[in-house]
Amino acid sequence: MTGQTARTLLALVNAGATGVTALEVASWAFRLSHSVMVLRHKHRLAIPMKWEAHERSKHGRYVLRSTVTIIEVTSV
Repeated sequence: MTGQTARTLLALVNAGATGVTALEVASWAFRLSHSVMVLRHKHRLAIPMKWEAHERSKHGRYVLRSTVTIIEVTSV
């Protein structure tokens, strides 16, 4: 895979059980939920979202539950 979808998967792998929120990857993932949707539906990965409360609202945290093998990471 390539682009934002690959970058999202790498962020999820690196985050481990902690997972990621849109705010944590806001510098490059403008539509984190879309990339997660692609990973879920096109690549059949288990990525649940858990709601977390904060100050006056709540946000979602995505955690990769599927086992993946990253063969190679390249940058263009």
